[in-house]
Amino acid sequence: MGKIIKRRTRLAGLARLVRMGFNCLPRADKKELTIWFGIAAGLICAMPVIKGVTGKHYTNVIAIDLIKIPKDIYMKNEHSVSEDQLIPVGKLKGEINGEFEAFYLATDANGTTYINRSIDFSSEAYHKSKGLEEITREDLDRYRNELHFLPVRSKGIKH
Repeated sequence: MGKIIKRRTRLAGLARLVRMGFNCLPRADKKELTIWFGIAAGLICAMPVIKGVTGKHYTNVIAIDLIKIPKDIYMKNEHSVSEDQLIPVGKLKGEINGEFEAFYLATDANGTTYINRSIDFSSEAYHKSKGLEEITREDLDRYRNELHFLPVRSKGIKH
């Protein structure tokens, strides 16, 4: 606890020193410094927005990760993806008629939805296999009304 108090005191002293130095400046210098500080802060805040809008990968000191969706992760090149590759959607779990139900949802490139009640966490987890069952839209809607949906997060469902 003593280290925290010492650091806080040291930080307060540094802030006081900067404040006193800034207040001693002439009014025109204060105005110019404030404008430059605002421009620098605005540029730093605009960098992730510009990168997100353009989608380009810039090599700079500040690394900003792009927001990824399952299609970006699992369907990088749609022309080279095999027919048995699936896009993970999420997980449905809850209680139906007194029994606990939990299964993973995935969809293929054609929009067909599949469920898997016992997923293996390997690199082959989202390939069409015997563990996957095709599900109709009506069954999916019924399950979604009765169960809790957990969408795929970037590090949520390991495989």
